[in-house]
Formats: sequence, C-alpha cells, structure tokens
Amino acid sequence: MKYADAYPEINFYNTPDRDKVMLTFLIKFTDRPYEKEWRICDHDGGPGSRDYPSELLKSVIFGLRMKDEHKATIKKLLAKRHTPVQLYQAVQGKDRFEVTFTEVS
Repeated sequence: MKYADAYPEINFYNTPDRDKVMLTFLIKFTDRPYEKEWRICDHDGGPGSRDYPSELLKSVIFGLRMKDEHKATIKKLLAKRHTPVQLYQAVQGKDRFEVTFTEVS
C-alpha cells in the first residue's frame, strides 16, 4: 500500500494500465498506515479468483456499518480454514474523530 493526502489523478486515456491499477486500488489516505494492510492484485492473470497460502490472511476487520448477516457469512467461511484468522470490529470514537478496534470471537 502507498499512502497519500489527496486522491490520485488518473487519465484513463494516457495512464499506463499498471499505473491505473496502482492508483485505483493501492493508495489509501495517509491517516491509515496503522492498519498495516496488504492487498493482492493480479492484473496480469485476468479476472477471477486466485489461490494463495492460507497463512497469509491473519486478520479481518469488520467495518463500522457492516451488516450482522455479512459478518456471520464471513465467520462461517473463515471457520472452514485450517489456519486461524483474528477478527476485529471497528468502533467509532465517542468524543473524537477516531476509530478503534476490538477483538471479536
């Protein structure tokens, strides 16, 4: 991931495809490096799902407004795995502009 203070500018006619992918999917706001997020993008292989070593997925953070039924679906899928995944819930600060994370079982 790369971090920036402003949205990237992309010219879809003149920007090379690799740069389009980078600018569209791999840039986040500079306030987010604490997430230590990794994203896997395989634009050379075309559309579709990919296999990867299961130990690469270490945690999942449920967003502030994620529906309970979506959380349940994700938990069911993760329960089938052979490697553990830690679950966290994003929690909005009460008096400040902040987001904290609590462990979920």
